[in-house]
This record gives sequence, C-alpha cells and structure tokens, in this order.
Amino acid sequence: MYEKRAQLNSRGYASDLQLLEDKRQLNAANGDIKNLKNRILVSETEIEEYQSRLISLSASHHDDAYERLAQIEYEKAQNHEIIQRILLR
Repeated sequence: MYEKRAQLNSRGYASDLQLLEDKRQLNAANGDIKNLKNRILVSETEIEEYQSRLISLSASHHDDAYERLAQIEYEKAQNHEIIQRILLR
C-alpha cells in the first residue's frame, strides 16, 4: 500500500502527510512482525527445553523404577532362600 501511495504522491494525487502516515503504519507493522517472529523463536526454544526435560524426567523415572524392581527381586530371592531353609529343617 505504501508503494502505491508513494506512486500517487509522486504524481501529485496523494498528500505528503498521508504518505508519511502510511510509512509510519508500514514501519509499525514491520516492527510487529519482527517482534512476533522473535517471540515465536523464543517459544520454540522453550518448547524444546521442556521436551528435553520431559525426556530426562521420564528416563529418571524409569531408572528409579528398575532400581526398585531389582531391589524387590533381590529381597524376594532372599525370602525364598529363608523359606527353603526353614522347610528343610
């Protein structure tokens, strides 16, 4: 729109004031676009960070669960041995 208004202005069909207002609006819109693009990049980075945290927490949770399972299996084997000794008496 600014470019069309500039053409009209150069031919004398649009005022300088209107051309300046259009340029101001164009600059404001371009600034908004840059701001939004930056916010999108920041948001995407934050999403990636949280996804990494989720993966890490999930792996940690699995490690804890397997460690607890191994402990329970060890205790079960010990209990089985004790029961066998008692039964053999």
